Amino acid sequence: MDKRREFAEQYREKVEPIDIRKYQREAQVGQQNKRIARQEPSRYTAPKGTAHRAKRRKRKPNTKLAALILAAAIGVGGISLINQHDANKPQPTNMIEIQQDGVTSQSLGLSETTVELFEKYDEYFENFDKNNQYNLTDEQIIGMINEIESMHFSTVKEKMGSLIGEEPKNIRMYYEFEKANGEYYTSIVINEDSYNREVYSSSYSTWPFPSKNCIPSELSKIILQLRDLKSLESDVRTDKITKINAVKKLEKLYEALEQVATGDFVKDEKGNISIIHYEDKQAKQQKEDKERD
Repeated sequence: MDKRREFAEQYREKVEPIDIRKYQREAQVGQQNKRIARQEPSRYTAPKGTAHRAKRRKRKPNTKLAALILAAAIGVGGISLINQHDANKPQPTNMIEIQQDGVTSQSLGLSETTVELFEKYDEYFENFDKNNQYNLTDEQIIGMINEIESMHFSTVKEKMGSLIGEEPKNIRMYYEFEKANGEYYTSIVINEDSYNREVYSSSYSTWPFPSKNCIPSELSKIILQLRDLKSLESDVRTDKITKINAVKKLEKLYEALEQVATGDFVKDEKGNISIIHYEDKQAKQQKEDKERD
């Protein structure tokens, strides 16, 4: 069987993800017991759940320390320019935040199940205690890796399916190493075993023959992250990486996936795919509203 076909997978229906909130609760109970033993007052714990997430403010990056460090190198004038640039640059938005703005799973081209998983991991990574680690075991981390891997498949398949009017089950994803140029080739295949087969690939050229049915580099990156997730799982199983570093690496892969999930897929007249990010749409809309006022 073709190695590329061996790689192709449908949704990972057999994945049994861990209950993240269960381990958060266990960690909180353990901390409370320690405080009682030391006769320390308990800290206030913010409410969890959907209602809390809907009211939560958007996360803001801590720029004060960065500004102090940069000041010595480039001076106050440079800092002013950088702060002005950062203020105008749209910040990445997570799934919880755009749900707060009224964006629906249907408008994103995603299933409610996939969106709920993003909300679950938004909350998990935001509240992850790097000192406590919630007593995570290797198997629990592997469970998260497998679930986020399944989210890679569902995100790409559902958004592509919504864009071109095709069932996600008829969409496959591939990557392959090209020895000729030392790079990876990625592709999304529609109706692979049918006469109306379509292929969207990472190959791109402008002259003399403009490319057709190409995918953007960030979408290609998401497909290649499947390789990174497999490697991360192997490293966890063989103790080549610590639990804390495994979670940090998993979070970076997840954040890249979420930026694709919250964006709009657009296809031009040649069939080339591009992604318009949510924060860019918001910035454009605000600019247009300001110009009308």
